[in-house]
Amino acid sequence: MLPDGTLPVFTLDPRYEREIIQSMEDSTSLSPQLMQRLLRGIEKTLKGDKLKSIQPALVCSPQIRRHLRNIADRLMPSLVILSSNEISSNTKLYSLGMVSYED
Repeated sequence: MLPDGTLPVFTLDPRYEREIIQSMEDSTSLSPQLMQRLLRGIEKTLKGDKLKSIQPALVCSPQIRRHLRNIADRLMPSLVILSSNEISSNTKLYSLGMVSYED
């Protein structure tokens, strides 16, 4: 959290969320290429100029939170991942951007 109590966050492009949900529904894994692209996108977002000395949380849908945590744990164990249900409606959010879906 920032000193004023605001929670810095970033989100996933909805296409990533759809791909993850689809893989969960089909009981298949994400392709290695998609996982690499997702992780690279998260790393790129975290290295942006806005994030110097800020530890933002990645906010995602409740459906994919655990699955996304399992994916990110391998390379980014300190990444905070929250579902939208875990954030109080009183919490002020500061959006730092979105992990873009690069084709």
